[in-house]
Amino acid sequence: MDQPLSSRYYDEDELIDIFDYASDIADDAVRTEVILMAQRLCPDSRDLAERKAMLYWGMGNDNAAAKVMKSLPSGRFLSRLTKLRIDKGKNGLTAKDLSLLIKSVKPDSLPDEEVIQLIDAAEDSEQQQWLVDNYDKLKTLALYPETLMYDLVDPILDWSGDADFEFVNQLLDDLTMASPYDLGYWEFAAQTAMDRQDDPERALGFVEYALAINPNSVKSLVIKSECLLRAQKPDVVEALKTARSAYMAQPDSLDACFAYSHALESNNRTDEAVDVYKRYLKTANCDLSVVVPMASLCDNIDLYSLLKSAIENVDANEREHQLDAVLTGLVSKGCYGYVAQTMQLIEELGFEGNYKPEFMVELYFRTDRLEKALPYLMEAHPFDNRTWLIALLMSLPMPEKDKALEVIDERMPVLDATIEQGSLPDVIEAQAIKAYAKMIRHCIATDAEFEIDKFSPFITELPLKL
Repeated sequence: MDQPLSSRYYDEDELIDIFDYASDIADDAVRTEVILMAQRLCPDSRDLAERKAMLYWGMGNDNAAAKVMKSLPSGRFLSRLTKLRIDKGKNGLTAKDLSLLIKSVKPDSLPDEEVIQLIDAAEDSEQQQWLVDNYDKLKTLALYPETLMYDLVDPILDWSGDADFEFVNQLLDDLTMASPYDLGYWEFAAQTAMDRQDDPERALGFVEYALAINPNSVKSLVIKSECLLRAQKPDVVEALKTARSAYMAQPDSLDACFAYSHALESNNRTDEAVDVYKRYLKTANCDLSVVVPMASLCDNIDLYSLLKSAIENVDANEREHQLDAVLTGLVSKGCYGYVAQTMQLIEELGFEGNYKPEFMVELYFRTDRLEKALPYLMEAHPFDNRTWLIALLMSLPMPEKDKALEVIDERMPVLDATIEQGSLPDVIEAQAIKAYAKMIRHCIATDAEFEIDKFSPFITELPLKL
């Protein structure tokens, strides 16, 4: 797919496979390229024409989709389904629509993509109950019932808080029994039971079968370790042994790194857990997502040096995105010393342009780097309440008492207007800032001893988040 469109060649089946895979990962760019190639290589393909209509419909161009549909035979299932979705529009499909759609379908005749599109249409129309009620019939219609079982799990679990765990359990049991030697299905069942159903004991049962198929599967070992840690009666020793096996097999695996570090931490071996994270950051194509959990375990890491070295192992196209994710995670954890070290590298690499001056002011004020905060303070929005509070705190103590009181009094109407008319988050923030400002004013007016730490929400970590 990397060559110019005019010099690529794929047969019809290959183009269909690429389109369907791109649909699974919601890559409209690749799907569009496939349709463009199909017009040159397979202009008479009905299957690709159906997918062209699906693409148009998915992108909101109902007229173009309907135009393509007119050139296709009306009896084909995918055509009928797409036409039905176009006709129904935003109203969605009813249970009756879906039942009529499958009424004439013969057993063992629906290929994978048609099953997937049927499930997608039902989910979009909030007809998950129809999927549950017609599961047995759909199994007989599907060419590969395992696809039906696999693709039904998430829509049922995502069902507006009404997830039917009993039905999902049936799906997972049916799936693993239909293909008892398929490692991927056992691992999928285990992951689902643990992460989506919060049932580590049931997940452990699935993963033991997976390990019976392949005792060296790193994914299975990682899942087993997490099951043991999250079980009602955790077995931290066995979890550590299992996680270590996964890590030793693939020390450059992100999942194995997380599992081994987590198991070490659960065994009160925090220093070793940090070392595992550090070693991982030296591996090729490492992922910086380990930085935040590592930072939460230790408060004296030279994070700047560590990141500067690790960033060389990260794909160049991913560096800015991954550093931003690190920064966001560290802010959410309140690790502002580490945030400042991360921002130092971000600035060196020229990625700081994505951050608002208000964010930079608060960042450097929190870490007592006022000389770094001042240039951004000049660029900050003058009506931003948070930035005003920081500017006030930076200017204290003022040599003229009356001037300090005047600055605070002039801001009160602005805060009151926000409290009266702002959104809920802005109202809560303005109320907190007003309370801090009133305490500061009282302290100045009464000549009480002033301690900035006592009045700064950015230092005392009171609930004013970035």
